[in-house]
Amino acid sequence: MQNPVLAMSDTPDITNNSSSVLTPAHQAGISEYSHLIELSFDENNYIVAGEALVYSTDSQNKSEELALWIPENADIMQFQTTDMMATVASTAVNYSRNGNLLYFNSPDISNSTNMPLLYGIRYSVHSHEEVTTFNKVLREENVFGYPVSRLIIIVNHGENEVPAVTSADGTPIIADESMSESNQTSYIWSAPQFTEFMVTLEEENYHETSKTTINPFIISGILVVIIIATAIIYYRKGNSEDMDELRDRYEAELAVIAKIEEDYKKNKLSKDEFESILKKHSDNASSIKRKMEKLENI
Repeated sequence: MQNPVLAMSDTPDITNNSSSVLTPAHQAGISEYSHLIELSFDENNYIVAGEALVYSTDSQNKSEELALWIPENADIMQFQTTDMMATVASTAVNYSRNGNLLYFNSPDISNSTNMPLLYGIRYSVHSHEEVTTFNKVLREENVFGYPVSRLIIIVNHGENEVPAVTSADGTPIIADESMSESNQTSYIWSAPQFTEFMVTLEEENYHETSKTTINPFIISGILVVIIIATAIIYYRKGNSEDMDELRDRYEAELAVIAKIEEDYKKNKLSKDEFESILKKHSDNASSIKRKMEKLENI
């Protein structure tokens, strides 16, 4: 599997001011393969957020109405979608907004692959709290409750700053995996059960500002491969495993391993991080390989 190159077009947002309400019946069969959130904190209490999402719906015509929670005072810069392998130009998402919620329909992109769509939204929000804080709701009872297969949070920060991911009451939320660099910390959860979280930086007063330009369709290095590979694995996975499915999953794991090795050579991962992540995906690849060999011998 090749590492896809995701790009955004310059198509402007198309905003509909009408409101909508999703009922539990509308939510049936909707889930998220992957949800990635990247944050950059500004010294003037502004936060720039980029989110990349891959949904799964039971609808064959891809016309399910979806809901996404963003901070109520968020200023949306861009909201677009493309097919998973970026074989067609990205398209502006036509959405309606009601307070914290955006409502939108999954568009039918012509000439796209038979893969789920990748959504990318970028917005800025002004924190009015004493410590600059990003608040996010993943699920809201009786409004939208999509299960999430994988959540990734990336925080860009100053060299002497440490991000904190906590629940609304300040209890730390421990990630399944985490990676740290001098100016960036990443967290990964598989099937997270918490419904909301907040992100702050440990130091109240800081002077270094991340210069990262967030584009939800251009996410650096290993995390791009992981979000795409994970979506492909879940998308292909059915009640039974045939050779084509196993081959897709095996190639996805090899792509992740190749990116891990590349990032380690470029000193983007510590030795401990490299060995831990490599072992996990190598074990996955070996397990899939054994299943393939077993099928070949039947």
